[in-house]
Amino acid sequence: MIIETTRFGTLELLEDEILEFPSGILGFEEYKGYVILEIRKDGMFRCLQSTDDPDIAFVIIEPAVFWPDYQVQVEADVLAELGAIEDPGDVVIYAIVTVPRDVTQMTANLQAPVVINRKTRRGKQVVLTDGKYHTRHPILAQRAGQEQRKTG
Repeated sequence: MIIETTRFGTLELLEDEILEFPSGILGFEEYKGYVILEIRKDGMFRCLQSTDDPDIAFVIIEPAVFWPDYQVQVEADVLAELGAIEDPGDVVIYAIVTVPRDVTQMTANLQAPVVINRKTRRGKQVVLTDGKYHTRHPILAQRAGQEQRKTG
Protein backbone atom coordinates (compact mmCIF):
# COMPACT_ATOMS: atom_id res chain seq x y z
CA MET A 1 0.00 0.00 0.00
CA ILE A 2 1.29 3.47 -0.87
CA ILE A 3 0.24 6.48 1.19
CA GLU A 4 1.01 10.17 1.01
CA THR A 5 1.92 11.98 4.22
CA THR A 6 2.52 15.63 4.95
CA ARG A 7 5.55 15.02 7.18
CA PHE A 8 7.18 11.91 5.66
CA GLY A 9 6.28 12.19 1.96
CA THR A 10 5.25 9.10 0.00
CA LEU A 11 5.50 5.84 1.92
CA GLU A 12 5.17 2.26 0.79
CA LEU A 13 3.73 0.12 3.56
CA LEU A 14 3.24 -3.58 4.00
CA GLU A 15 -0.24 -4.73 5.00
CA ASP A 16 1.07 -6.02 8.34
CA GLU A 17 2.30 -2.50 9.23
CA ILE A 18 -1.21 -1.03 9.12
CA LEU A 19 -3.08 -0.71 12.41
CA GLU A 20 -6.86 -0.60 12.61
CA PHE A 21 -8.57 1.68 15.11
CA PRO A 22 -12.26 0.72 14.83
CA SER A 23 -13.30 3.67 17.03
CA GLY A 24 -10.63 6.03 15.68
CA ILE A 25 -8.73 8.41 17.97
CA LEU A 26 -10.69 10.80 20.20
CA GLY A 27 -11.70 13.76 18.07
CA PHE A 28 -10.64 11.92 14.90
CA GLU A 29 -13.12 9.04 14.95
CA GLU A 30 -13.54 8.93 11.17
CA TYR A 31 -9.89 7.93 10.59
CA LYS A 32 -9.45 4.17 11.14
CA GLY A 33 -6.10 3.24 9.60
CA TYR A 34 -2.73 4.18 11.11
CA VAL A 35 0.93 3.24 10.95
CA ILE A 36 3.66 3.87 13.51
CA LEU A 37 6.74 5.60 12.12
CA GLU A 38 10.04 6.46 13.74
CA ILE A 39 10.70 10.18 13.90
CA ARG A 40 14.38 9.77 14.76
CA LYS A 41 16.74 6.83 15.02
CA ASP A 42 16.65 6.81 18.85
CA GLY A 43 13.01 5.70 18.61
CA MET A 44 11.97 7.53 21.77
CA PHE A 45 9.44 9.63 19.86
CA ARG A 46 7.32 8.05 17.16
CA CYS A 47 4.52 9.17 14.91
CA LEU A 48 1.07 7.61 14.69
CA GLN A 49 0.35 8.52 11.07
CA SER A 50 -3.11 8.19 9.56
CA THR A 51 -3.27 6.13 6.39
CA ASP A 52 -6.59 7.83 5.56
CA ASP A 53 -5.47 11.48 5.64
CA PRO A 54 -1.92 12.73 4.98
CA ASP A 55 -2.33 15.61 7.45
CA ILE A 56 -3.40 13.53 10.47
CA ALA A 57 -0.46 12.43 12.61
CA PHE A 58 0.23 12.27 16.34
CA VAL A 59 3.57 12.28 18.12
CA ILE A 60 3.58 9.35 20.56
CA ILE A 61 5.83 7.91 23.25
CA GLU A 62 5.88 4.78 25.35
CA PRO A 63 5.02 6.28 28.74
CA ALA A 64 6.90 3.60 30.69
CA VAL A 65 10.16 5.05 29.32
CA PHE A 66 9.49 8.29 31.20
CA TRP A 67 7.21 7.03 33.99
CA PRO A 68 8.37 3.47 34.84
CA ASP A 69 5.48 2.95 37.26
CA TYR A 70 2.80 3.93 34.69
CA GLN A 71 0.04 1.34 34.68
CA VAL A 72 -3.15 1.05 32.68
CA GLN A 73 -6.14 -1.02 33.73
CA VAL A 74 -7.99 -1.95 30.55
CA GLU A 75 -11.67 -2.87 30.80
CA ALA A 76 -12.98 -6.14 29.36
CA ASP A 77 -14.92 -4.41 26.57
CA VAL A 78 -11.74 -2.68 25.40
CA LEU A 79 -9.87 -5.98 25.42
CA ALA A 80 -12.65 -7.52 23.36
CA GLU A 81 -12.38 -4.72 20.80
CA LEU A 82 -8.62 -5.25 20.54
CA GLY A 83 -8.98 -8.98 19.93
CA ALA A 84 -7.65 -11.97 21.83
CA ILE A 85 -4.67 -11.13 24.01
CA GLU A 86 -2.81 -14.29 24.90
CA ASP A 87 0.29 -12.69 26.37
CA PRO A 88 0.72 -9.27 28.06
CA GLY A 89 3.67 -8.76 25.69
CA ASP A 90 1.15 -8.60 22.82
CA VAL A 91 0.00 -5.20 24.09
CA VAL A 92 1.90 -1.95 23.67
CA ILE A 93 0.81 1.32 25.23
CA TYR A 94 1.53 4.78 23.89
CA ALA A 95 0.73 8.29 25.05
CA ILE A 96 -0.07 11.11 22.65
CA VAL A 97 2.30 14.05 22.98
CA THR A 98 1.39 17.71 22.64
CA VAL A 99 4.30 19.63 21.15
CA PRO A 100 3.92 23.42 21.51
CA ARG A 101 6.13 26.03 19.84
CA ASP A 102 8.43 25.85 22.85
CA VAL A 103 9.29 22.13 22.70
CA THR A 104 10.67 22.24 26.23
CA GLN A 105 7.03 22.50 27.35
CA MET A 106 5.80 19.35 25.57
CA THR A 107 3.45 17.13 27.54
CA ALA A 108 2.09 13.60 27.39
CA ASN A 109 -1.55 12.64 27.78
CA LEU A 110 -1.38 9.80 30.31
CA GLN A 111 -5.12 9.93 30.97
CA ALA A 112 -6.02 8.73 27.46
CA PRO A 113 -3.40 6.20 26.34
CA VAL A 114 -3.40 4.43 22.99
CA VAL A 115 -3.50 0.66 23.51
CA ILE A 116 -2.47 -1.63 20.63
CA ASN A 117 -2.65 -5.40 20.27
CA ARG A 118 0.44 -6.23 18.19
CA LYS A 119 -0.94 -9.57 17.05
CA THR A 120 -4.32 -8.38 15.76
CA ARG A 121 -2.94 -4.94 14.79
CA ARG A 122 -5.98 -3.32 16.40
CA GLY A 123 -5.83 -0.25 18.57
CA LYS A 124 -7.99 1.91 20.76
CA GLN A 125 -7.55 5.11 22.70
CA VAL A 126 -8.98 4.64 26.17
CA VAL A 127 -9.84 7.21 28.82
CA LEU A 128 -8.71 6.31 32.33
CA THR A 129 -11.13 7.43 35.01
CA ASP A 130 -9.22 6.45 38.15
CA GLY A 131 -7.88 10.00 38.63
CA LYS A 132 -4.21 8.94 38.80
CA TYR A 133 -3.23 10.62 35.54
CA HIS A 134 -4.13 13.74 33.61
CA THR A 135 -3.76 15.06 30.08
CA ARG A 136 -0.61 17.19 30.47
CA HIS A 137 2.35 15.48 32.11
CA PRO A 138 5.58 17.44 31.35
CA ILE A 139 7.96 15.15 29.46
CA LEU A 140 11.29 16.97 29.61
CA ALA A 141 10.92 17.78 33.30
CA GLN A 142 10.31 14.08 33.94
CA ARG A 143 13.33 13.11 31.82
CA ALA A 144 15.56 15.65 33.62
CA GLY A 145 14.47 14.21 36.98
CA GLN A 146 15.36 10.70 35.81
CA GLU A 147 18.80 11.84 34.66
CA GLN A 148 19.40 13.66 37.94
CA ARG A 149 18.49 10.52 39.95
CA LYS A 150 20.92 8.45 37.85
CA THR A 151 23.84 10.80 38.44
CA GLY A 152 22.93 11.93 41.97
